[in-house]
Amino acid sequence: MVRFQKDEQLEEDESVVVEGHGGWRRRKYKLVFVGALVVGAVDFACGLGLSYMKDRHMNLLQLTLDFQFGCTDTHVSALLATLPTSISAYVLLPPPIMIRLPPGIPTAFGSYDELLACAEVDAVYIPLPTTMHKEWVTKAAQAGKHVLCEKPVAISTEELKEMLTACKENNVVWMDGVMFMHQDRVVKVQETIKEHGPITYLMSGFSFAADEEFLTTNIRVSSKLDFFGALGDLGWYCIRATLMANEWQVPSRVTTHVHKSNPGNVPLDSTSMLFYDDGRMATFHTSFMHGFRQWLDMAGKWGRIKVDDFVIQKTSAGCEFTVVEEPHLEDDHRRVEQRVSTQEVAGCGEVEMWSRFSRLIRNKRDGKQSESGDVRETEKFWCDVSVSTQAVLDACYASAYSNGEAVDVDVNVVQTQQAQ
Repeated sequence: MVRFQKDEQLEEDESVVVEGHGGWRRRKYKLVFVGALVVGAVDFACGLGLSYMKDRHMNLLQLTLDFQFGCTDTHVSALLATLPTSISAYVLLPPPIMIRLPPGIPTAFGSYDELLACAEVDAVYIPLPTTMHKEWVTKAAQAGKHVLCEKPVAISTEELKEMLTACKENNVVWMDGVMFMHQDRVVKVQETIKEHGPITYLMSGFSFAADEEFLTTNIRVSSKLDFFGALGDLGWYCIRATLMANEWQVPSRVTTHVHKSNPGNVPLDSTSMLFYDDGRMATFHTSFMHGFRQWLDMAGKWGRIKVDDFVIQKTSAGCEFTVVEEPHLEDDHRRVEQRVSTQEVAGCGEVEMWSRFSRLIRNKRDGKQSESGDVRETEKFWCDVSVSTQAVLDACYASAYSNGEAVDVDVNVVQTQQAQ
């Protein structure tokens, strides 16, 4: 997911290039692209940090993303070029800047409050820093806007419960932004586990080697904006994968050891262990210090399931997972025998996330319930699984700063949420 920074970042870059009377003037701004992209019959909004290039006649020449998560100016240009005329889009600008917007972007707002007051916007994607989520989720809900929220979703389970209450009281849909949850691979993996037997040990890891600029300026290393650091930003996926492989059950206790943190005490590199009362275990590693990897390995007595792109799939066309059955040694321990199969699953998690979010909104609007039998097609599931994930993250963070001592997960808050 793409993140944008605080409003203070909406400042002009004074570097300018002027080439004669007919030349162009390059100024760099941080903008928020809020594309009300139509999926089915529902509009939704998503935030992207952008810069733009304009000529002396104020014509927009180029949009350039200022963030790192796989989107480029090519993607944005292609998006704008293919927008149907029925689609609205909005750009949040620091006043008094005025630019001529290209076709497909007819409206500019001067603030988030103005955007939330717009009757044409049905839903918002909130990728603000975690410490700002409660304020803007609450405001969005009170404005009647459905919410897709970036992870980690809150600074605590208590705060998340208040956010969910605001959504419930204002009759809006809540969903957290976890792309892989919307792949059909999730269902296929769960079916494989049900067929062969429970997972007794799970390992996962998500990391990337951040550069010096990231480690000093990015919101995810700021103790005031996203104090969970890599543990929250990357660990949210690992915790969710653990819940997925264990029938959405939460562990009873956790331990976390931080291997490296910054001067603000934000975790940059850590390892966590999760324990279930019946002996099941999981471990996950998150880091801004090591090379890119996103692996998931689930083991049971019968064999294992391997996924090496569990967060961001390798291609938008589909993904896969590998099942290793009955591995054992033969020939006096000189040869490994096992059955290995790879299952391919079509579809793109990112696309399906927006589609499912749209369906939930449309069903709510029309007073309908999904008959698919897939829990992901219900509003309540997204509230429940968000609380479960947050409760585990809270315990991991508490352990991290208790010298790695075991900390109990607040199972009561999870059970209370599930009982609602």
